[in-house]
Amino acid sequence: MALIDAALGTYAAELSGRHAVGLALPDGVTLDAGGASRLIAFVGHNRLMDLDGFAWPAPGRSARGAIAIACHTAAYMKDDVPASTRVPLLMTADYLFSNAAPLEAAVLAFARGEGYAPMWRGAAAAYADVQGRPVDKMGGVFVNPGHRTW
Repeated sequence: MALIDAALGTYAAELSGRHAVGLALPDGVTLDAGGASRLIAFVGHNRLMDLDGFAWPAPGRSARGAIAIACHTAAYMKDDVPASTRVPLLMTADYLFSNAAPLEAAVLAFARGEGYAPMWRGAAAAYADVQGRPVDKMGGVFVNPGHRTW
């Protein structure tokens, strides 16, 4: 559990603008990473389900999007994550098998400049594909402020 705790702590810190780093690419371009990123994501076990409480850092000064793909992240993060500079882009409203497919779909929609609905639809479709299930059976797993159940 120590590594999951560390991952959750890093996610919370970076979502609040801490631990900003530059990632130098071979072509000389430097990308903003860590707490300097515009998008912060967590995929894995929802450790918040096991804890009596969690001290979220105060929001930072720059806006960044939040993605959390783990069991029931909306219920556990809905009151703490949203802030003027922490924008929930994709969370979950059910138990699920955490994997990278819905993350990739949401990130690609974000990179294309699309809104909440395409991020939700892409994540649901990618997750349904991984699970081998119809997308209409998987759509309720993901939520964001643009979704009717948020």
